[in-house]
Amino acid sequence: MRGHLALLLAALLSAGGAAASEAAGGDAAQALHRSQRTLAEALRHNDFQQPLWLESQEREGELSGDVHALLPYPFAALRASLTQAAQWCELLMLQINIKHCEPAPGVLALHFGPRYALPLASTLRLNLDYQVPSDSPDYLRIEMKAANGPLGTRQYRILLEAVPTEDGQSFVHFSYAYGYGLPARLAMQTYLSLAGRGKIGFSRAPARAGAPPRPIDGLRAAIERNTMRHYLALGAYMDSLSAPAATRTGQRLAAWFDATERYALQLHEMERDDYLSMKRKELRLQP
Repeated sequence: MRGHLALLLAALLSAGGAAASEAAGGDAAQALHRSQRTLAEALRHNDFQQPLWLESQEREGELSGDVHALLPYPFAALRASLTQAAQWCELLMLQINIKHCEPAPGVLALHFGPRYALPLASTLRLNLDYQVPSDSPDYLRIEMKAANGPLGTRQYRILLEAVPTEDGQSFVHFSYAYGYGLPARLAMQTYLSLAGRGKIGFSRAPARAGAPPRPIDGLRAAIERNTMRHYLALGAYMDSLSAPAATRTGQRLAAWFDATERYALQLHEMERDDYLSMKRKELRLQP
């Protein structure tokens, strides 16, 4: 039973929430442009082989992950494609552990489970307040929040903010964080000692006694993996919108899986055919 709860909790925390500043629209847009300038060198030269910067933090009772990236989509296309709750359901359902998503005015209801078939009644449910505080020609901000979640988790916040760039692309900041108490921490430690054993993140721990830096593990590594999965889902979703409507779902599923396999050392969870079969079944139950 404890192992099953640990798997459910790990699935839930794969969705995360976002640590976000509360700056007003104009100030937030300028702050994001400053971040782009500050990170310019890191965006050009990194281990991801794309213009992306990933960082994470682990504080007492809280984890957070952030991606800053240049995306090859016009800002107007992002605004048209990401401001409705139903659009986010299509994007989030690419994730292995998100089993069901119900959009409603101002709310997203997400259901989480392990990477195998599970009755909806046996999943964990999280209701997120959905808001678009800013949707202007020069700044987009989308937030999803929940004060409390299952199994002693709390303070979920998902954030996407974006600005247009001078060369017609978009600079985005995707972030999430969540808080947790002792029961959730114990369950996560159980998961990391069983199904999550040996899993690593993207950042490197400081070198010790002359040894080379090594990839981080543990809770920080988990949030980095999930941050990256969300970022890759954003790209797969946006790319699929240029395809005929009848083929978009299959295209984005395949594209997301293939994108994660570029970082298989951190992100591989299941085989491609198994993922596609599982997701097609789950999507048939979507509203």
